[in-house]
Amino acid sequence: MTLWERVGRSILRHEGGYVNNPNDPGGETKYGISKRSYPNVDIKNLTPEQALEIYHRDFWPRIPAHLPDPVRWFAFDCAVHHGPGQALMWLKSNHTVAELASIRLLFFASLSTWEHFGKGWVRRVAYLLQEINEWAQAHPLPANTVVLHGLVEHPITLRGNFVWRARSQKIDIRWVGPTEE
Repeated sequence: MTLWERVGRSILRHEGGYVNNPNDPGGETKYGISKRSYPNVDIKNLTPEQALEIYHRDFWPRIPAHLPDPVRWFAFDCAVHHGPGQALMWLKSNHTVAELASIRLLFFASLSTWEHFGKGWVRRVAYLLQEINEWAQAHPLPANTVVLHGLVEHPITLRGNFVWRARSQKIDIRWVGPTEE
């Protein structure tokens, strides 16, 4: 199963089916697709396949592909739940899943709808963290992958055959060919 397939299934499960809760500012919603954001979509009759198409078209490409899989997964969940703009804003200053989860939980607690939805939101983040951890353990980065943290604004994941050496505050990296898998 690819990362996208696993992430898509996870989002469908966390978002759930049709709701039209008057306390939800998104209004009529199904699988995380709201009438407010998609006024021309028949929300009540939206299928899981149609929701996945919307996720893949409108949300997945907005999350940088160079991010490590766990961070990309968590950021994508944020994009579906809070909008891509919010997810990208959080990515500007946070590089790990733990940092993103902390910011997200504090954000939840600041919302006026916390009383109605807070318990479910916290549960969602807890289950999401478990799923991401399971994925990361089952899909470790290959030996020829390096993730650079702290040297740039966002972590950079390098995949392929390359050589590198650290010199003072710099790392010299030379790509020598594609990954052999």
